[in-house]
Amino acid sequence: MADRAEEIFGELSQICEQYKAEVPSERGPWPESVKSRVFELKSLGLSFVKIAERTGIPYGSITTWKRPSSFLPIKVVDEKSPTVTVRKPRKRRDSSEFRTVTVITPSGYRIEGLDAKAVTEFIAAVEII
Repeated sequence: MADRAEEIFGELSQICEQYKAEVPSERGPWPESVKSRVFELKSLGLSFVKIAERTGIPYGSITTWKRPSSFLPIKVVDEKSPTVTVRKPRKRRDSSEFRTVTVITPSGYRIEGLDAKAVTEFIAAVEII
């Protein structure tokens, strides 16, 4: 961990030196390459105060940067068959029973209002699973 922190500090030193040479104003936005390394140092257990002291980046600037979310977007995919919900029978005008199913495929498609046979035929025809 200490080796990686020192490596990041070395990278930040080079990047900040180049940044200060190329950006004449102190009010320019810091590059993402700097921000990502600062947050990596933070994740290694260093405080923003220590990071600011070692890099020369103002503490106030570091604390105003948006931190990457600790939550990453994920997609939950069930390896099993698609979800199928069978509704209670509804009476048609001709008094015959009519069952519909709701199918949500693993790829997120939702099929509603068809009977089981029609859904099966539909899925086979369009290959959406």
